[in-house]
Amino acid sequence: MVDRGRSLQKNSHPLICTWRSEMKARRTITATLVVLMAASLAWAKEPTKMKMTTEIPPGVATPDKLETRIGTLNLFDGIPDEATAQKVYDNLDFQRGVQAYLSCLQVASLSGMR
Repeated sequence: MVDRGRSLQKNSHPLICTWRSEMKARRTITATLVVLMAASLAWAKEPTKMKMTTEIPPGVATPDKLETRIGTLNLFDGIPDEATAQKVYDNLDFQRGVQAYLSCLQVASLSGMR
């Protein structure tokens, strides 16, 4: 007499065997990809420097602070902060007002000479 319980445990169903081998293959592929990604991140830390690389001259870069007659202008990567932008707009308004006054000064003088 054959004990079917033991034979089923030893020789599992073919679909279960296929599923187990597929899961084992997926785990192996996943582990391999994780190791390769970690190795590529560790390997690509520093960019390679080319033979003909030219350094950026210091006069081309935008400074973080500019001292001007209207005050200190603060920049981050060349972009002004809100206070700096307001200072610049106020200065533009003042300059336009002065320009309008100087443009109308001649007309007022001619009117005064009549």
